[in-house]
Amino acid sequence: MSIKNKIYILFMLAVALLLILNNALLYVFNPSWGSSPKPQLMIGLLLLFAALLLGYGFVEYLQRSMRSMLDQFDEEIDHKNQQIDFYANHDFLTGLPNRILFKERCRAALEQSKQLQQSAAILFLDLDRFKIVNDMFGHSTGDDLLRAVSRRLQQHIRFGDTVSRIEGDEFALMLGNASRDEAVRIAQLLLDELSKPFVLEGNEFFVTPSIGISLYPGDAADEETLVKHADTAMYQAKEMGRNHYRFYTSDMNERIAKRLRLEKGLRKAFGPGGADGSLSAAGRFDYRRDYRDRGAAALAASGARHCFPG
Repeated sequence: MSIKNKIYILFMLAVALLLILNNALLYVFNPSWGSSPKPQLMIGLLLLFAALLLGYGFVEYLQRSMRSMLDQFDEEIDHKNQQIDFYANHDFLTGLPNRILFKERCRAALEQSKQLQQSAAILFLDLDRFKIVNDMFGHSTGDDLLRAVSRRLQQHIRFGDTVSRIEGDEFALMLGNASRDEAVRIAQLLLDELSKPFVLEGNEFFVTPSIGISLYPGDAADEETLVKHADTAMYQAKEMGRNHYRFYTSDMNERIAKRLRLEKGLRKAFGPGGADGSLSAAGRFDYRRDYRDRGAAALAASGARHCFPG
């Protein structure tokens, strides 16, 4: 029974109780009874007794109703608190561990690997051509695609491993007790599985992943550096033509450093506004956006498929 209906019932019972008490008091204290008030007194006492019984039942019902409403309210509060606790450590869209929880699990997995003298790996994954899906079909379809990708990732990771949505179309995986060969096997499995079409509302969507891999303890000993190295390797995989995986190597940082030096040199050469007010903007180099924009432009120019109606 809803709270609104309970309030209606309580109100009607209260009105009935007041009416009965009023009639009982009129019978008991009516001065017109004269010298023989026994019949009227008996009726009045009976009505008073009935009113007391009804009042007791009303109080019991009110108490139970209030207790039920309070219990329901407590359950709702507990449920909301559980949701708050869950989404403090999980991605709201996919339900996967978020960046905070991923770092905690990485830290715990690396500590265990250190104690057991085992290797571990972090995979950083970015979806190719996802921006085109968002631009052409809207963010709602893009969100559905991200949820589908998340489910497929969860289906193909090992027990005990962690997959997290970092942001946008970027995901990270923590592989405990994983050698280089095991990291290759899982990366290739994810390439194969995510390259299969996703069917959403009768349409087939094709996205492929680019994956960067960093290894513990060879590449770094802490989770933040390992994630950063895997991210760097992922963009090298994109540079290879997408739908690839790459292991991190130290010379990758040098390539990025050269690009940053080039950007700095262009800014110094052309000044804040450039010769015509646009050269400085043209000289800026965002290597992450550049890879995406070049891929999107190439896809649009070639007419390559990214989605077909089912």
